[in-house]
Amino acid sequence: MTTSGKPWNAFSSQANLWCRPASQEEGHAREHGKHFGTSGRPGGAASAALDAGGGPVAAGRVDPPYAPWDQPRTTAPRTLLRRAILGLFYLAGLPWAHSPDPAAGRPPKILLLRPDHLGDVLLSFPAMAALHCEFPQSEIVLAVGPWSKEIAGHNEDVTSTITIAFPGFDRTRRGSPLAPYRLLVQTASALRRQEFDLAINLRNDFWWGSLLTYLARIPWRYGYAYPESSRFLTNWLAPKDQHVADQSLMLVRRASADFASSIRGGVASSTCRGEPAARPSELDTNSTYPIFRPWSDEVARARRVLDLNGISAGNRLVVVHPGAGADVKLWTAEGWGAVARYLIDSCGAAVAITGSAGEKALTQEIVAKSGREVVNLAG
Repeated sequence: MTTSGKPWNAFSSQANLWCRPASQEEGHAREHGKHFGTSGRPGGAASAALDAGGGPVAAGRVDPPYAPWDQPRTTAPRTLLRRAILGLFYLAGLPWAHSPDPAAGRPPKILLLRPDHLGDVLLSFPAMAALHCEFPQSEIVLAVGPWSKEIAGHNEDVTSTITIAFPGFDRTRRGSPLAPYRLLVQTASALRRQEFDLAINLRNDFWWGSLLTYLARIPWRYGYAYPESSRFLTNWLAPKDQHVADQSLMLVRRASADFASSIRGGVASSTCRGEPAARPSELDTNSTYPIFRPWSDEVARARRVLDLNGISAGNRLVVVHPGAGADVKLWTAEGWGAVARYLIDSCGAAVAITGSAGEKALTQEIVAKSGREVVNLAG
């Protein structure tokens, strides 16, 4: 990572040129990963890991696939109440379930739903870039939770960002079982007035988001074939056992191709930021990993912090953020320590570790396990 103001591609294939082979360290990191089903790839937001060549790769959670008919067999009161309410919402929305095609004579208006936290939002950036390239004149609105507003605001491929306190993602104690439905009705009413033409629910198992687009009467609604979700969509894909970045890009490819065919006979856009635009079907995530562009004041602030900790502008810097929103997503301190040691010894990199004040104990343990001089910026 550099602080020169240039975009930093966190997963550049050129990173492999940094590192000498270090099979012992790599094997140690992978061994710890086996216990967590990560194949040696650490979990947690914005984390770096090691591939077979020794370079950074993306790490992410993959959910198991379901078919639309795979309804969970449970009789829990809360689940039965949800199914009954969803059935009523479905019947109430039937008169508008198949709305007219987008109005001619104006660029389409597109809504993206990404309710997750930092990691999954960042990993959806390539899909947003693909959508922008296909529809460069369109208004693309990204809906995220308040917890992701700051990072979403750095995405230049969307026109604007709105926040929705998506139920189930705020990591707080559950309130009234009816609260998510009250929020649903209020939000759908607000979205309906904005007259969106296309909605894409990027979260694969998020039935609340699919129902939101249904009640908002958005004509084209894309998502995944998950229980209690697909009935509210006009088109869906069966989820595959693949990385979340690939999932999002695959869904956008499908939605873009279908929608473009409807509004302009399948004619692809010709430019994107002054360059020839590839159709989403031709895009490859190997060349479209997420790029995060910090603002100039953020770069200056980071530079001051690094200077205070003895990391000069000429250093190769890797920032490790080992924390996660749930303990089940955490990797071992020993594993992260091995990663830091490998980056310092074999890649010649300076390593800084970040976290909240409540994660200081974790970051201190990782520094100790690394046995190297790691800058601890937690808190």
